[in-house]
Amino acid sequence: ERTAVAMDVAVPQALAEVSRLRAKLSAVNESAMCCMCLSEPKTHLLLPCGHKCACEDCVTLLNVPGATCPLCRADVTSTMRVFE
Repeated sequence: ERTAVAMDVAVPQALAEVSRLRAKLSAVNESAMCCMCLSEPKTHLLLPCGHKCACEDCVTLLNVPGATCPLCRADVTSTMRVFE
């Protein structure tokens, strides 16, 4: 019976920890994704603001005159591929 009581406490704690870790992983994954399409990893940073926020496909939309950073709205003068 002592083991059953311990399980009654341990299982909900373990489930809460799994839920917390899933939420943390989701936040990490979201922060690594392109802020424009949200489906591909960030690969390019924008200059001069320095925000790394676009994937290889979406950065083409920012390599045009008059483009602005989706995060801070600074004018984009160029982009740079970032390797990690």
